[in-house]
Amino acid sequence: MRIAIVGSGSAAKQHLAAGKELGLECVLITQRDIVDSVKTFQSIFSSETQYRPTHYIVANATHLHSSTIAEIRSMNSEISILCEKPLMNCDWLLSDKNLRVGFNLRFCAEFRALRRELSKLDSRVNSVSIEYGRDLRTWRASLLREDSYSQFSSKGGGVLHDLSHELDFIVHLFGKPSKLVSIGGCFSGITADSDDLFNVFLKCDSYDIGSIHLNCVSPEPFRRIRILSKDVFLEADLIQHTLKIGSETHSFQNTPTFKNQLRCFLEEPNSLPGVDEGIYIDNLIKSIVSSNKLEQWVRA
Repeated sequence: MRIAIVGSGSAAKQHLAAGKELGLECVLITQRDIVDSVKTFQSIFSSETQYRPTHYIVANATHLHSSTIAEIRSMNSEISILCEKPLMNCDWLLSDKNLRVGFNLRFCAEFRALRRELSKLDSRVNSVSIEYGRDLRTWRASLLREDSYSQFSSKGGGVLHDLSHELDFIVHLFGKPSKLVSIGGCFSGITADSDDLFNVFLKCDSYDIGSIHLNCVSPEPFRRIRILSKDVFLEADLIQHTLKIGSETHSFQNTPTFKNQLRCFLEEPNSLPGVDEGIYIDNLIKSIVSSNKLEQWVRA
């Protein structure tokens, strides 16, 4: 198998490392100079004509996902594509059965254990609280580039897009919410103009109150999912890699999520999120933005 990875940022490099661990032949498609000893192509056209990949991974800047997929599809209508979340402006791809969306954190061992515990729960879930915070300047190994897309709303930056894993978590665990209300914006000065803080409250048939907190400001990173019912308290910590069930704490090894996701993409692609799931998360982001602008509850 020959994997062509579009991009050269943090996500692209993690996909590349995962491919190498699985013993796959991988190249990067990028116009940046790459120091590492990895084969690169400057365009999808040159990749198609000179390399002929069997699979594509789209891991460039968020606002380029749609045009990148379109370019691949103009030359190869059937090849399997894994696109980093979020899809963003890809509604026209709803019928594309060979496109999957990369919500790799679904592969976290503690998240999967949490899902198993939920399947055992008989009582109604009263509260779901999902939160993630981390200083954007520490996210990537090379620190924050001045031209990083995460800093600019026009390039798809901001916590709602960068941290849409948390939106996927609540939908994947409980189904689609019926309505929501939000407040957020650009407050810290860490980004150029993209949102650095958002709070969202959600209503759903599967729980009474849902809340999501996202920020790219916190100097102390945290990533937690808390679930409360009259019978049980569950807390998954995706940084400490633990799952608390009542008073008991279970520890897990750090899961190689990109590696597990890539293996799944090659062997069982239909088990990964499809276009419809990716587009739903995109539309959920639009609803959150709309609620914040209108300062009122909206349909999710």
